[in-house]
Parts: sequence; C-alpha cells; structure tokens
Amino acid sequence: MEDGCKQLTYNSLIITISYMNAINILSFFKKGIILLIGGLMLLTGCNKCNEKNNGPDITGEWELVSSSSLTDSKINVRIFIKFDSGAGKFEIFQKLGEGHFRKLTGTYSFSSNIMSGTYSDGVAFNCNWETAIDGDTLTMKSTGNDNLYETNVYKRCTIPEDVIQDAEDYSPVSKVWHDFRPL
Repeated sequence: MEDGCKQLTYNSLIITISYMNAINILSFFKKGIILLIGGLMLLTGCNKCNEKNNGPDITGEWELVSSSSLTDSKINVRIFIKFDSGAGKFEIFQKLGEGHFRKLTGTYSFSSNIMSGTYSDGVAFNCNWETAIDGDTLTMKSTGNDNLYETNVYKRCTIPEDVIQDAEDYSPVSKVWHDFRPL
C-alpha cells in the first residue's frame, strides 16, 4: 500500500506540475497576444492621427496668384487661404469684385497628394485637388470631376490683418454665394 501511496503522490505531483506549466504557457501566450493587439492598436492609432495630413505639408497662409478659370474674368478676384494641417481645417477669405471679403471655413484631408474636403455648411469641394508644393508655391489641379479642369497657383504669404477684420462669415449655407467656391 505504501508503494501505491508513493505512486499516487508522484502522479499527483506530475499532474500538478504539468497543470502549472500549462497555466504558465497559456499566461505567456495571453501576454503575447495582448502585446500584439496593443501594438496593432498603437500602429493603427498613429495612422489615424496622420490621416488628415499624409500629403504635402500645406500649413500656412496662401494668396491666389493665378487661376486657369479666372484668366478671362473681368471681375477683380482676391483669394487667401489658411491651412491648418494639424487640425485638417481651412479658412478662405475671398473678395469678388467690390465689397467685403467673404470668409468660408471647412475641413480637408489627403490621400497621398490628392486633397478632398467639405465646407462647414456640409457642401463638398467641387472636385478633388492634386496638390504640390515647390518652395513658396502651392499648385492645385482639379481632378475627379470631368466637367472641371482648373489649375490654381498660390504663393505663401501673410494674410493682411485688414482682410481678416473685413471678412464677413459666409459659412452658413444661407449666406454662401454658391456660384464661386475656390475649392
């Protein structure tokens, strides 16, 4: 009986050790899986943070110096745009003919060098814009709209304070002149 007792104790010890090893192995795999999932979430989270600006860095203030759609225009047009790449927001100050500057706001994002966006009243850009920077020159070419072929060239500038102060907020849909939105 004593040998049987020793055998039972020995078998119990082996089962107990095997069970503890299985728990340790499972614990190790759990930790590994948790670290893997955490790492994937971290990488995905970082990509999401950069989603608004994964194209050229257009942060800053710009003045329109030429536009293929305005070459024959008899109306005096002045347009300034301020881009905040970190927040993916823009402000446009435009003056068409006489009167006050109009202020339009909204958001934008990039897919490679293609910019798309929406005005704050929910109206999407007329098209997407292929965007490139060369020094202090920002060139935007329309893309994705077969009815619109336009190239706009902007120069880096500081928007004059009187332009900002003079601007009327035309972001609400009821006030916007829908015939001309520069983006």
